[in-house]
Amino acid sequence: MNLPERGSNPFYRRAPADAARRSRNSRRGNDDAILSQAAPSLYHRPVPTPPLQPFSMTESIVFDTPENIQIRYRPAGLGTRLIAWMIDQTFALVLEILILIGALLTVASVASLRFDPSESSEAIGYLTGLGFLIFGLGNLVYFTLFELFMRGQTPGKKICGLQVVKDDGFGLDAGGIVVRNVFRLVDSLPLTWIVPLLSRKSQRLGDMVAGTLVVAEERAEFSQTRVILEQRPAAEAVFRFPTTGLARLPRADVGAVEQLLDRWDQMPPAQRAALAERLAPLLAHRLSVEAPPVGQEHDFLLDLVAADLRRRDRGLG
Repeated sequence: MNLPERGSNPFYRRAPADAARRSRNSRRGNDDAILSQAAPSLYHRPVPTPPLQPFSMTESIVFDTPENIQIRYRPAGLGTRLIAWMIDQTFALVLEILILIGALLTVASVASLRFDPSESSEAIGYLTGLGFLIFGLGNLVYFTLFELFMRGQTPGKKICGLQVVKDDGFGLDAGGIVVRNVFRLVDSLPLTWIVPLLSRKSQRLGDMVAGTLVVAEERAEFSQTRVILEQRPAAEAVFRFPTTGLARLPRADVGAVEQLLDRWDQMPPAQRAALAERLAPLLAHRLSVEAPPVGQEHDFLLDLVAADLRRRDRGLG
């Protein structure tokens, strides 16, 4: 059989182009994988989720949000939750006693102006009712207010490294906080103490109804990039970012950009430049600022992380 000449066979003419196309797609696939990790809420690309294995307390709960962001949580251990609860109960009891003393002093000062011995029994009844009200609603108010204003934490949870989150990937809302704390009255009954032991996510009854989880905070070591940027004066920044825009930017995105910068020197120059050129405009759009000029994307990312660190250091959210 006579084979066709290399120049006359269409297959041979397409082969180099097909090889080049496969090479470009392979490089683009690698860039997409890194970008999807660098800014998950900005770069929407479905991420396959491995099937969950039988759950144990040392494993994480993994699920995908509707925005294709993979969320990973490690449920808090029952022992750690008990310690956090005991710390919070101590703080709550001290606050309740101080409030009761303040209320008694106020009532005593008012009553001394017009004291009538015949009304002493009635006054004692009012004071007793006030005490029951303070101690009865004290825990509800304590846990609800702290979890609202400390983003799912109380002083006890903060000390023990715990946090309340939604179990569906959405942000913790006021309704869920109120519901889980109202159910503390039910969870205090001895019959319900076994519920967290039977729950695969260590949820008490209030968590199940409210759709919440108590998880352990990830305490990652500070990267070298963060150590350097925390000491960087604001006057050296080339780009400026509004505080309101930084507050809206998901913390996961900033943390991922920080990780990207931390391994910047280990990446090939062409790849890191391409990633920065694609990532910086997405972040600029989210922050409602102008995209950086070509060639200054790296400085843009550095100034962004540094500005967010300064904002958090000032306690602005």
